[in-house]
Amino acid sequence: RKTVMGGDIECCRVIFGEADGFPGLTVDRFGEVLVTQSLSVGIEKYKDIIFPLIYDVLTEDGQKISGIYERNDVAIRNLEGLEENKGWYPLSGVQHPDSTETAITENGIKYSVDFENGQKTGFFLDQKYNRLAVSKIARGKRVLDCFTHTGSFALNAAMGGAEHVCAVDISESAIEMAKRNAEANGLSEECLSEWRMFSTCSRSLRRSTKNLILSYSTRPHSRNRERPWRAPQRGTRR
Repeated sequence: RKTVMGGDIECCRVIFGEADGFPGLTVDRFGEVLVTQSLSVGIEKYKDIIFPLIYDVLTEDGQKISGIYERNDVAIRNLEGLEENKGWYPLSGVQHPDSTETAITENGIKYSVDFENGQKTGFFLDQKYNRLAVSKIARGKRVLDCFTHTGSFALNAAMGGAEHVCAVDISESAIEMAKRNAEANGLSEECLSEWRMFSTCSRSLRRSTKNLILSYSTRPHSRNRERPWRAPQRGTRR
């Protein structure tokens, strides 16, 4: 990661499953906290070897890590015969933080991250450079950010000089977190004038689509062999 990202490793995806030789394992870093998701029997079986090793490698490199939090509250674990759970992983000699909410800065934008209750590990760190790309093309554009979660694509668009940004999500708590993140970055109502529940999204789409950037994150279309793949009908995937 240091080879690719240089010194920008305070918040990043440390391990990305199969791509890094660890099938079923995601490890995200939010400052001093590592958040893991273990989705396979193999990772679950050997995590007591893997997790302390990850901690040792990072701390020996001079990185400060104060805890590892497991986000295994996902139904796909049931297919592997594993129980769902979440909580702090017991690292010998390490006192984990009291809070499960932390602050990060990515692409110069500040966020509050709830890694206990947020989607997946709390924040989609794998989209870091896609968000940066949006900020570079957003100037003077109208932006509709669907499934905004914590507002990351919307905030990058606003910071990039978008004329107007509308962020929508099905979750009221996600919208509230996105608003807090906007305030933390000093973004005015002029830049981000619409935060909506997903049911109201169609109103924005009825307007002119000239100079519109659509950020759309689709649902999974094939979870298992009982639910065959179905292509999305509309939208451009993030």
